Amino acid sequence: LFLERSPMSHCKDPEKFVTAMAEIVDEAQKQRVTFSNTEVAQLLMKVFNTLRENRVKLDANFAAVILSIMVIEGTYER
Repeated sequence: LFLERSPMSHCKDPEKFVTAMAEIVDEAQKQRVTFSNTEVAQLLMKVFNTLRENRVKLDANFAAVILSIMVIEGTYER
């Protein structure tokens, strides 16, 4: 979805990007990620870094959701 909805993506190797994103998802699934046992902001930073490294521009709707989650995570006291 990131690639399909990317406005003007400059991704030179879409397969590499898809593989990197799949690794992030697989790692999260192996750790049984939940909001209570994971710093969601760290997980999302991995996503942002992968987007940046592969030059995939983020659709504004995705960006708004991700940034909102990061803000909520930052204000949530454990």
